Amino acid sequence: MSIESKESRGTILLVDDEPEILELLQRQLEVRNFKIFTARSGEEALEQLPGNNIDIMITDVRMPGMDGITLLERAMLVQSNLQAMIITGHGELDTALRAMRLGAYNFLLKPVGLTELEISLKNCLEKVHLRAKVARQQEALQQAHDDLESRVAARTRELTQLVQDLQEKDDQLRHAHKMKALGSLAGGIAHDFNNLLMGIQGHISLLISQCEPVDPQFSHLLNIETLVESGGRLTRQLLGYARQGQYDVRLLNFNKLLHAIIETFSRTRPEISIQTRMAPEPQIIHADQGQIEQVLFNLFINAADAMPRGGTLTITSQRVPAQTIAAKVLEKITGDYIHLSVTDSGTGIPDHIKPHIFEPFFTTKEQCRGTGLGLASTYGIVAAYSGHIEVESKIAEGTTFHVYLPASTENLASTGRASAFSKRPAAGTILLVDDDESIRETGQELLEARGFQVFTAHDGNHALEVYRKKGAEIDLVVLDMIMPRMGGSETFDRLREINPAIKVLLSTGYSIEGQAADIVGRGCVGYIQKPFNMADLTKKIMEII
Repeated sequence: MSIESKESRGTILLVDDEPEILELLQRQLEVRNFKIFTARSGEEALEQLPGNNIDIMITDVRMPGMDGITLLERAMLVQSNLQAMIITGHGELDTALRAMRLGAYNFLLKPVGLTELEISLKNCLEKVHLRAKVARQQEALQQAHDDLESRVAARTRELTQLVQDLQEKDDQLRHAHKMKALGSLAGGIAHDFNNLLMGIQGHISLLISQCEPVDPQFSHLLNIETLVESGGRLTRQLLGYARQGQYDVRLLNFNKLLHAIIETFSRTRPEISIQTRMAPEPQIIHADQGQIEQVLFNLFINAADAMPRGGTLTITSQRVPAQTIAAKVLEKITGDYIHLSVTDSGTGIPDHIKPHIFEPFFTTKEQCRGTGLGLASTYGIVAAYSGHIEVESKIAEGTTFHVYLPASTENLASTGRASAFSKRPAAGTILLVDDDESIRETGQELLEARGFQVFTAHDGNHALEVYRKKGAEIDLVVLDMIMPRMGGSETFDRLREINPAIKVLLSTGYSIEGQAADIVGRGCVGYIQKPFNMADLTKKIMEII
């Protein structure tokens, strides 16, 4: 096998009591760019493990003093991430099974062919490197989580001071000011944190695309991707409380969506008995499906937390006239409403806590078990759709949340989400504009893997320069909204001066409010919020071009 680079391919500790075998293996592996340490006994091998950053230990089984199996067991205690291979002249099945149970990667019989050994080493090193990549991504995700908690804690202190300043005003006015202040805070958090999540999501997507589902690390990568999605949901909770973030408002069959969420929730909480009473006819509302799902999950999880030993959850929905809640709201309302009630048989809410349950960051849960944003975001989302939410509760008798959402008078032609994302090859040329290098690099690699040709630009000026040269080839510009020097809004206007028919997809960590809505209203063909995965972005692009 030819030597492609002088750079070390990995560090190996060879353990064998026969010096001739040690010398032969060392010489053959060093020629192939492996860094080699040797030991003639188990005791000597254990002395060499600390400090040498060993990737793989290759050991004989039968040695004087400490045998190879005992060495493997003790070595794992010294270096838990150590990969090991057993080479022996005695092929006992029991020995092989013991080695594999202890975490050995392979069990080879002497004499070992060099090709067989090198293939095994290559596969073992790939496992080592993949573990290291996953560990780095997990570390980055934990750092992102810690950073977010720190930012939320700092913002919470500011918000608490704001609430104290507004205490003399009536409750509804105080809540309105809190939501406006939190909306400003959420915008900053959404942009910075979603950019960070977008970088993590991009690298995870690359790793997933390079792994087969049978790979032992594949499920870990999917778990990390799930954690990234959880981080995105936390940001959406902040936006939801501030009555922002209505991304995809459409007609929804509320009962059908409610049935689906109940089914999903019931699988995760088998200790809870769920009873439902729903009107047979479709209950149609005009809303963002993701936000309504968030409201339902928040209410169900809150109810489950009030029943730690299990209990009964009763869910009802029906159509009611506006007069039912007319006395409970300030504004004048007309038409029918969908009334959802969620009743638990839990511990109930004390009277002194009830006035605070919809306040942001207020929680009675243990530390690290809640952010205090679940009911707050539920309140904000319901209010954003001109709805109403209230609670009634008695200690030891349970709690009922009542949610009222305006019913739509339109007919629902079809319900449900769009069909699953197609994996058929894509085609087209994309200009990806983002000031975050990680997003540009991973985005380019992911889109090229789907069949697109991709140009990149690091800011507005660079985007204009690329488009002047390559505009005739470019089908779509994916444009970040917040960039230094020239932001997305100005860049969009300057690009349209070059080509009034240009297609631009806006990408940002903010919600579709304020400046983002203004850009979309001026002719931007679409909008996608960070963090998004490869399927979301590709589907959006293919819909446009």
